[in-house]
Amino acid sequence: VVTAKPNAGIDQSVYCSAPLPGGTTTMAGTGSGTWSTQIGNPGSSTITSPSSPTTTITTFSAMGTYYFIWTNASGCTDTASVIVIPDTIPPTITCPSNITIYRNIICIIDTSLSTTGSPNVSDNCPGVGFTYSDSSNLDQCNSTGSITRTFTATDLSGNTASCIQIITVLDTTRPAITCPANLTINCEDN
Repeated sequence: VVTAKPNAGIDQSVYCSAPLPGGTTTMAGTGSGTWSTQIGNPGSSTITSPSSPTTTITTFSAMGTYYFIWTNASGCTDTASVIVIPDTIPPTITCPSNITIYRNIICIIDTSLSTTGSPNVSDNCPGVGFTYSDSSNLDQCNSTGSITRTFTATDLSGNTASCIQIITVLDTTRPAITCPANLTINCEDN
């Protein structure tokens, strides 16, 4: 009887490890069998479905190389490694387009994100977010000019990326005037 050697799949690298415990990877073995952790790994991890050929491994507790063993029904094994390394890859961020907004009739400008737009952010790891800050270059008399909005994306490892949006503020509302009633003046009156 010849028993085919099991295949534990390809070796992998996990960059989503900070803060620990963290990181997720998918292992893809072949045939039927069971996943197990090799003794001597640098820390603990969780195999979500040990008896499924395709399983997710999560919550790596330390940096380093972990070994996972795929054992088939005949007791034959194959090993795949996962290298958990710090995430040094910054997120990506794309700013909303520059925009022009207008003061309304009561001289208020709406610079909320629902009006000016939000950036698109992504990262090689889950958990990226963004903040923003404004630098105003508005005229003090009529609050027109521009606002430079800097968006910064930050991932869970502290890596950052930034972009800038220019918000131009205009006032196109004509002033209102109410004239007094017409008067009739006689030349004979003093």
